[in-house]
This record gives sequence, structure tokens and C-alpha cells, in this order.
Amino acid sequence: RSKDAELLTYAKYASVESFYTDELALRKSFNYPPFTVFVHLTWQGTHEVVKQTESLVTNILGQFNISIYPSPTQLKDTSLAHGLIRVPTAEWPHEGIVKALKQLPPTIRIVINPDRII
Repeated sequence: RSKDAELLTYAKYASVESFYTDELALRKSFNYPPFTVFVHLTWQGTHEVVKQTESLVTNILGQFNISIYPSPTQLKDTSLAHGLIRVPTAEWPHEGIVKALKQLPPTIRIVINPDRII
């Protein structure tokens, strides 16, 4: 955050209500909780296994606009990948997504509204 960031002004004047209002507006604009439920997936293995798993995940969950991305920290011989589906809170639990998630192998970690998405 920059020196002139509103966050610092809120802290300086103990303006909790303004911070809260702005933070909620920002979260809504980025489709973040509490307006959206995050369904976060993680899988790892050799580079080949991760590619195969990505293909499987895309095949099963692609219709739900899943975003798939690599972990920023990779080991030499293994890969780690993530998938993220954003579901409007009013639509959760989404029957189609829940049914699709049950088709995934148990080697894929699934977390609803995780603390971190990386």
C-alpha cells in the first residue's frame, strides 16, 4: 500500500466503519468472500501426473469456469497446481459442482473458502 492509501487514513482516525464499508465494496467487485464461495483444489506429483490431473479436473469441472494455475513454489522433480471455482454465495451449495467434485480422485485436496488460494 502506498503512503497515501486510505487504509492508513482509516487507521490514523480509527475509522473502522469506513474501512469496513470500503473493504466490502472491494471484495464484491473482485468476487471475493463473503459474496462468493471459493472452491479451492490442490494436486501435486511429477510434472506428467500434474498435467494429467489438470486435464481430468478441466474435463470434470471446466463447465464451472475453473481457473487452474501453478503454485509459485515448485520443486525440481515435482509440480504443484491449484484450481479455483468462484460460486455466488446465494448459489452455494451448487448441486452440479458438488456432484462433479465427488467424481474427482481422493488425491486432489478440496477446500471450501480456504484461508489462502495459493
